[in-house]
Amino acid sequence: MALRLRITRQHLQRVESGKANPSSSLQMQIDQVLNRWQAAPELNLIFDYVRIRFPTQDAEFLMENLLHLKLDYMLFEDCGLYGYDAKYVFSNIQVMISPPNDQLGTLLELKGQGCRKSESVLLANNQTWFDFFRICQTEKAVFKRLDLAINNTIGMLNNTELIDKCERDECISVMRRFQGLKSGPMNDPEHSR
Repeated sequence: MALRLRITRQHLQRVESGKANPSSSLQMQIDQVLNRWQAAPELNLIFDYVRIRFPTQDAEFLMENLLHLKLDYMLFEDCGLYGYDAKYVFSNIQVMISPPNDQLGTLLELKGQGCRKSESVLLANNQTWFDFFRICQTEKAVFKRLDLAINNTIGMLNNTELIDKCERDECISVMRRFQGLKSGPMNDPEHSR
């Protein structure tokens, strides 16, 4: 809340506890933010998968300065993916490492829950995905894969219709493939009698 209002947490706590009175403009901002949070968003986008390669071998620097995670809290595994030898893991956050003098560098992989965990860490450090990606660019990172998920809470998008459009070549994309998952009621012969 304090981040959205662009005030300190301490000031927000004083306002919430009644020790400080908000200005009329701040009270208006508080009301607007609370109203937006109460109304369920119709459509929102979230990062669902992130894979970024860094040209450095200094995985500890990346973990502590970019991800804000202490190396001591990361689990080391001597197996990696995508040609990397080993990895550090914290929850669903994986940092792949390669041997010294290897050209692979360091690879960050965040699957769905890893993205949610990273969002929490970013928020705790007063950062957003935008800040994170900007820092990645300054570190000369290569964005290997970014997936967005659309949370559709009001049924604005019909998955079956979107899949049908892809199958009829009515979709314009740089992607060469698509994957569609359909769901629905099962035909159960015993219950249909």
